[in-house]
Amino acid sequence: MSIAILATGNELISGDTLNTNAQYIALSLSRKNIRLGLQMTCSDDEQDIIAGLRFLTAKHEGVILIGGLGPTSDDRTRFALSQFLSSPLIEFSQAQTHIRQRLAHRQSNVLNQGFIQQTLFPKHAQLLPNPHGTAMGCYVAHHQRHFILLPGPPRECLPMFDDFALNFIAKLDCYHDTTLLWWRVFGITESAIATLFETALEAFNCELSYRLETPYVQCKVRCKPELANDIKTIIEPKIRPYVLNHTNEKASVLLQQKLMHTNQTITIIDETTGGMLQTLLHTPTTYKKVFFQERFKTDIYLHVRGLEPFWQQNKTAANASVRLTVTKGNHQTQETHTFPLYGALVIHYVTEWLCFRLFHLID
Repeated sequence: MSIAILATGNELISGDTLNTNAQYIALSLSRKNIRLGLQMTCSDDEQDIIAGLRFLTAKHEGVILIGGLGPTSDDRTRFALSQFLSSPLIEFSQAQTHIRQRLAHRQSNVLNQGFIQQTLFPKHAQLLPNPHGTAMGCYVAHHQRHFILLPGPPRECLPMFDDFALNFIAKLDCYHDTTLLWWRVFGITESAIATLFETALEAFNCELSYRLETPYVQCKVRCKPELANDIKTIIEPKIRPYVLNHTNEKASVLLQQKLMHTNQTITIIDETTGGMLQTLLHTPTTYKKVFFQERFKTDIYLHVRGLEPFWQQNKTAANASVRLTVTKGNHQTQETHTFPLYGALVIHYVTEWLCFRLFHLID
């Protein structure tokens, strides 16, 4: 069994909106070793949705439909599924109750035609709660095919997928009979890491893939479960110099998480990344702990200088230095590090490296 994704919406077809829902869902399913098939995007037109369903169900047993569950006339996904399944829509009291509760703050809780539309689902549907909006989703099983309907807005779609839809998918026979191993490496080019993997694993029957995720490279190995430990034993010592942490998470994400939970405060005077470091680290949960201007004394003071050849557009320079002055209490240290100039990519590289360095400066 495999799962396909069908995203609906004129705004997706026209390019007005980026389809981040499908990317998130596909990544989540992939990391759970669920077998993914095709992804499609179609307009809000009912016949386009039906054509998409007809095409996808020819090769896939499960389809996740995203979007088109709202209260307006162009929200046609439920009607398209009803026609495709030859299953009439009926009003669900569970959906009515949900919508009335969402509208409880209004003077009138009378449901207009748009809200009534959101109570309609195929007869045998199992509804998926929506804590963030009026549009409930649903799961429908029909003639050995499985359908999940999710609303379009990401703040509604993704929690519904994580908290409710995944429970139905987990019960389906849609898992790979192989294991996916992956690593996020730093400080080595995509071609060099590919050569390392392919040389080291030449004797193994496995599938290798790579993805540049500036300044990281994701390396994936899909193999039979019985080969996984042998592959890790061979690969992990070879890539150890290029792996920042055992969780495979980005240094900037780990630093954000650490800043959320630390009691230490940090001042960073950044004369190197052009504001990129601040963009990564300043969030509503961290802004009271990390400061990017001179202020009263903080637990850690970091002054970053460097990358002059990059900012001066020196085309002949092969490397650039980054100089750190670190003050913790009465103790001050200075460091100098040299980085190859990768063009514009050097800023991303140095910013992530600074996050890695800061992570280890915080106790």
